[in-house]
Amino acid sequence: EHQVGQLLKAIRSSEADFVLLGGDFNSDPRSSHETTYKQLKKDMSSSMEDFFKIISEWLIPSRATYGNPRNSYSSNYEPVLYDYIWHRARGNNLIITNIFDVPFLTTLKSTHTSIQVDENSSTEDAEKSSKIVDEKSTNTDKEKSANMEDDKSVTTRKVSLSDHEAISASLLLYKRK
Repeated sequence: EHQVGQLLKAIRSSEADFVLLGGDFNSDPRSSHETTYKQLKKDMSSSMEDFFKIISEWLIPSRATYGNPRNSYSSNYEPVLYDYIWHRARGNNLIITNIFDVPFLTTLKSTHTSIQVDENSSTEDAEKSSKIVDEKSTNTDKEKSANMEDDKSVTTRKVSLSDHEAISASLLLYKRK
């Protein structure tokens, strides 16, 4: 909260016609004890709130930036909005949020399963020696034992790029004379 106070002091003293501020503020707008959101709201406008207008449209799990049900890392946590794009127009200038989105950024992650079987081992021994090898494995053929045979399978799945979702907005800035 002290950092937000310092940030707002700089914003208040700015002579810029338009101030844009975005980031992960770890502040739930529904919280009664955490005041970061309320402090920012006094001096700036939230682009998500501008775009959706009705609180029930933007404080929903599918728009959560942390704990979003589609997130492969944080979906087991309570959905919450922590990330914001704030704006402020000075004087008669105007900022309108034209588009707001919570895009789901994902990538493919491959996991290599390598079962190493010794010529003299039983099927049970082979199952016990099964191990997961990350795709970044640095094992070379020279490092593998000459009397081992490798059976590899690759599993690929889609994962989120982060435990937080990104947010994006299109803002229209109007400079009035």
